Amino acid sequence: MLRRPRAEPVRPPALGALVVLAALTGLAGCGEPPAPEPDVLVAAEAPERPVAAKAAGALDCVHPVATSGAGDYVDSGLETVQDDPAAAVEVLVRESGVGGVPAAGYEVTATDGDRVLLTQQHDGRTVVAFVVEDGVSDWAGDQGWGVTSYAACDLAELPPAVARAQGTEVWTDAEGTPVPTSRVQSSAGPEHCDWQDVTFLQVGDGRDGGQYLRDVDGELADSERTSYAAQVPLPADATDTGWRLDGRELWLVPDGSAAYVVEAGRSTGPPVGERWPGTKEPVACG
Repeated sequence: MLRRPRAEPVRPPALGALVVLAALTGLAGCGEPPAPEPDVLVAAEAPERPVAAKAAGALDCVHPVATSGAGDYVDSGLETVQDDPAAAVEVLVRESGVGGVPAAGYEVTATDGDRVLLTQQHDGRTVVAFVVEDGVSDWAGDQGWGVTSYAACDLAELPPAVARAQGTEVWTDAEGTPVPTSRVQSSAGPEHCDWQDVTFLQVGDGRDGGQYLRDVDGELADSERTSYAAQVPLPADATDTGWRLDGRELWLVPDGSAAYVVEAGRSTGPPVGERWPGTKEPVACG
C-alpha cells in the first residue's frame, strides 16, 4: 500500500471537541425518520487532564476486561498512523479487528499534550477506550497519530447492536441481564467454510468449556458425540443453566454430551427440547 509522505503530522483543531458518531446510536422522534448524522459533531471541550498510558484504566467493566492491546505500526501490523485521533482508531479497528468493537462512536474525553483518550459509553459506563498519541512512526515512514493502547469490556457490556453486527448472540440470565460471552455465546458458523446453517454454542472456555452444535442436517456429524434431535425428553440429570435467549432456556448434562434448548414457559409435564450435540474436540474453521 502506497502512502503520500507527510512533512509533518497535522494536528486537528480543538481535539477535545470531536465526537465521532456511530450510525448505531441515532435517535429520532416518534414516527419520524432519523435525520442523517454527520461524521463529526462539535461538542463541549474535553478536559485537559492526565491520560494513563494503559486504556484499561479508563474502563468501568462489570466483568473482567475482554480485550486489550496496542497498534502494531512497525512489525506485522497493517495499520498506519493518521492525521487525527479518530481516524487512527478507525484504521486500527478496520485493519486489525480489535475484538469486534465499533470503528466509530467515540468521544475524546481527555487530552494530555500529545496524548488523548477516546471512549465509548453504554448504560452510563465506559466500555471501550483508546489511548492515541501524536508522533508515532509507522512502517511506511510516516509520523502521526497512532493507538498506543486499547481495551474493551466483554461484548455483553457493549451496546447490543455491536454483538448483532458481528453475528454473536448474547444470552441473558432469568432476570434479563446479559451474561458475559466468556461464559456463554452462540453464533452461526462461518460462511467461508459453508457452515452458516450450523449454530455454534460455546459454554465457558478452554478445559472448563464445552462446544455444542445445532447441526440439523448433520454436516459435522463426524465431530459430534451424539446427534441433533428436534424434540426429545430431557435426561433426568439435565440442569437448567438459568440462561435465556429469545424465549428459550439452556439446559446442560454433566457429561457434556449434549445441550438441550427448551422453550421457556412450557406447560407442566416432562420437559422436552432440542438436543444440540457436544463436540468430541473443538471444531474450528481453518
